[in-house]
Amino acid sequence: MTGGTPIVLGHLGNTLDAFARCRAAGVDGVELDVRRAADNTLAVHHDAVIEGVGRIVDLTRTELPAQVPTLEQVLHECAGLIVNVEIKNLPIDPDYDPTEEIVGLVLQAVDRAATSDVIVSSFSLATLDAVRAADPSMPTAFLTLPTWDQRRAIAAAGAHGHNAVHPHRRSLDRDLVDAAHGAGLTVHPWAIDDVDTARDAAALGVEAVISDDPAAVVATLRGGDA
Repeated sequence: MTGGTPIVLGHLGNTLDAFARCRAAGVDGVELDVRRAADNTLAVHHDAVIEGVGRIVDLTRTELPAQVPTLEQVLHECAGLIVNVEIKNLPIDPDYDPTEEIVGLVLQAVDRAATSDVIVSSFSLATLDAVRAADPSMPTAFLTLPTWDQRRAIAAAGAHGHNAVHPHRRSLDRDLVDAAHGAGLTVHPWAIDDVDTARDAAALGVEAVISDDPAAVVATLRGGDA
C-alpha cells in the first residue's frame, strides 16, 4: 500500500451483501470487524452484543443470526480483494480476552483461506503485538481515535514494528502524515466518507483510505465524477 492514488477500502457493514456491494463499487479491498464466539467461530460483527440475542462470546456458530458471517466465509467471498481484518479486543469490551486467543484463530483462518492480501488492524497495541509475535510476516496497523495523542501512537506503532497507522479523519493533517512516514509507517485514515475529505487525504499522500461511501470515493480518486 504505497505510492500513487490511495487504495480504497470499503466498509458498508459486516454482511456478505455489504461486501458484495463494496466489490461492485470498484474498491481495492474491504474492512471488517471480527469477534470470537463461544466455540471459537470468528464472527464478523462490530458489536460484542447482538441486540435481542446476546453476547457473541457466549454463542456458538449455530446460535449466531444467519446474517452474521464467519471470517472464513468473508475471506472466500472477498477473494481477489485486500481484506482489512479489525480485531476487537479492548479491556473495555464485554468479551475482552487478555490471552489474545483470537489472534491465533484469525491467523489460522487466513492461512486456511490461502489469502495473501490481508492486513490486521486493532485499537489494541497488545493485540497487534500478539499478531506480530505469531506471524511477523502479517501486516499490522494501529487504529487510533481523535482523542489520543497521535504522535505517541505513531511512535509506539513504529517502535513495536507495526506497518501502518489508521487515524480517524479528524486527526489527519500534514504533521501526522509526515510523522508516520518518518517512523516508517504507511497511513490509512478511516471515516473518509465524502469526496472532499478523500481529495484532502490523497493530497496529503496517504497510502489508503477506509470509507463508508466507497463508490463516491472510488470515483473521486480515480478521476471520475462522484
